[in-house]
Amino acid sequence: MLRDPAQLLEIIALERPLDLLVKESFRLEALSIGEGEEQVRRAFDENGVKYGLTVFSGLKRFYEYYITFPRIDVYVSDESAGRFIQHGRGPVTVNLIPPDHPSILRETKKIEGFSVCAPLQVVIDLFCSGVGRDAAMKLLEAIHNGKV
Repeated sequence: MLRDPAQLLEIIALERPLDLLVKESFRLEALSIGEGEEQVRRAFDENGVKYGLTVFSGLKRFYEYYITFPRIDVYVSDESAGRFIQHGRGPVTVNLIPPDHPSILRETKKIEGFSVCAPLQVVIDLFCSGVGRDAAMKLLEAIHNGKV
């Protein structure tokens, strides 16, 4: 059994900062995260792009957490998938990430109509994002307690 998951996550975060994996980042016209996530879902579903929401957009499908950031982090099977989404000047940013391991998109689940990364992947990405470490630890605790 892993005794100190935070220490392991710290090592992973040093080796794999999420910002360095982002291939494309742009803003939407959407005024809310929910509206932006719906725009992303619709664009990718209509164009056959396999995707997986992660970081806070993934977290909210598994665990109720009140601190969020105006961004949608999503793994995509097509590195040029941003062409399917209308760019804008709203407050919500989309970060498109090509998966750095094949299991990331293979292990996504449909939740509330959205393709979402596996809970442990969301934990790793929250920790590696630099802004979601507290949320990562809370989700990890929920996983260990069998609530996810």
